[in-house]
Amino acid sequence: MDALAGLRKQLGTVASLHSLVRALRLLSAVNLKMLAKVELAQQACLEQMRSAMALLLQRGAELPALGSGQLRLVLGSDHGLCGGFHQGLVAFCLEHPEPTEMGCVGLRLGQALEEKGLKAGRVLSAPSSEAGLGGLFKKLGLGLEARVDVVLWNQGRVEQVALWPPCSQEMLELAGRRWSGRCQPLVWGEPEQLAAPLFEQWLEWRCQEFCLRALISENQARLSVMQAAEKNLDSLRDGLQGRSRQLHQNVVTEELLDVVSGFEILNSAIRELVPAN
Repeated sequence: MDALAGLRKQLGTVASLHSLVRALRLLSAVNLKMLAKVELAQQACLEQMRSAMALLLQRGAELPALGSGQLRLVLGSDHGLCGGFHQGLVAFCLEHPEPTEMGCVGLRLGQALEEKGLKAGRVLSAPSSEAGLGGLFKKLGLGLEARVDVVLWNQGRVEQVALWPPCSQEMLELAGRRWSGRCQPLVWGEPEQLAAPLFEQWLEWRCQEFCLRALISENQARLSVMQAAEKNLDSLRDGLQGRSRQLHQNVVTEELLDVVSGFEILNSAIRELVPAN
């Protein structure tokens, strides 16, 4: 009976964990659907901004001169339960060290980097939804005078991309880009004066794009982990239920054998007491 009670307790624990894992899986799935809509709207705005940048660059505007500053921005999370999400980012930074200032988005990632001896100059809390993306850019305090590279987890692998200035491939694409409408807009004033605020807005939107991509990757990783955990818990629950049924059957069998044995002993005692005719 003690073994059976222990199995029932284990089944209760597994059921509680299963409910928690299922809730986290559903939450990640809901977040991914919502973030997909945000990404779609964001890409539409970025396409318009690319067209405006291409127009100004083709009219003679130039990128602002860069200073000596350089920043590597690593995008992580404040939360766990997302598999090798943080381990991959830390491993990439260890394998590809750069003598530049490093910033980190994600408190848990910042702690993991510090444990490996990688000190980040700025560690900010990661946004948990699309609402916090704009505020994050203001906290980072990025400007057009410094070169910024971003390290993020994207589609199952870690990659480093240029946030500012645009890479050579992007510049080639902008140089040959055509305005999507039938008529090109009029450009009033000098292109250089119009380009500066557009470049600043471009930097902000690109930063939000990468942060959103990192947030999507985090939820994808957590969804995969929760799906695997739910499958393992289902297998564990089925095994415990099978053992519980077997033990319960053994207990019932033992009780029946005790009843039969007691009946046989009682019957034998009665036959000895009652003389045969």
